Amino acid sequence: MTLPELERRLQAHFEQVRRDRPEGKPIFALEHGLESGELRELATAICAHVATKAPSSEHSLPWIVYAAELGYRYAGDEYWQTFEEETPGWVVHGKRQWLRERFQWFHQRFQGAKPAGPWAVHFSIICWPITHAILPRDLQRQLAKVLFQLRHAFSAELFVSPAKLGELIAARSWEGTSRFQNLAQETLLIGQIAAALLLEGEQGTAGLLLPSTLKRIGTDLDRERTAREWLRGARSLAQERARLHGLSVPRTLGAVSPQRAREVLLGA
Repeated sequence: MTLPELERRLQAHFEQVRRDRPEGKPIFALEHGLESGELRELATAICAHVATKAPSSEHSLPWIVYAAELGYRYAGDEYWQTFEEETPGWVVHGKRQWLRERFQWFHQRFQGAKPAGPWAVHFSIICWPITHAILPRDLQRQLAKVLFQLRHAFSAELFVSPAKLGELIAARSWEGTSRFQNLAQETLLIGQIAAALLLEGEQGTAGLLLPSTLKRIGTDLDRERTAREWLRGARSLAQERARLHGLSVPRTLGAVSPQRAREVLLGA
């Protein structure tokens, strides 16, 4: 596919995701819906273009997806070095500030996720592709471990308020790497990611993350046995304790009346 073709396809896709996504729930560039072969075509088209000329805003969405995909594979502290090595011509024709402007446009146009917290302030450009990578592979194991450690603290209130779940994760993030601690600073973001992973398959969770993207992250987590067992253990207890939309009353609500439990689950 050419860059104009990819732009049109991604625009239609993200417009549909925006229509389906509940108000206030962000959209991530990693939710692009492209298959692995299509991603290879996108990367080839990007590299062919930037080898001879500067990136164009007419192809904003392919560039945003490309940067987020590099963020998803990124491990360590050398995002831009990897970006430049895998994108010949970027050093001559590209500008990091231009890429940040495209992510900011995506935020305004499609309800895209916006980085927040101290890390986003200090790293005002790289924070965009890393945020839109949702959960880079090198951080997946760490999140699974924290969720497993916190599983007995899960309650219905946490799952109707992702920010509170994120605060709980942040409070335990000190055991992780500095990159994981940086991610955990964005408590609403990490809470929404965790809720989507924990409540996968439960009614009412489809609007948190695109199912194909959630499946991709889950599949990558499953590749490592320990992370897989951590997530399964945390997910089992989470789904037992938090049935959305009042389908059941979580045990954690104790003596609360069924009517009040339903209101909590509905976010009333």
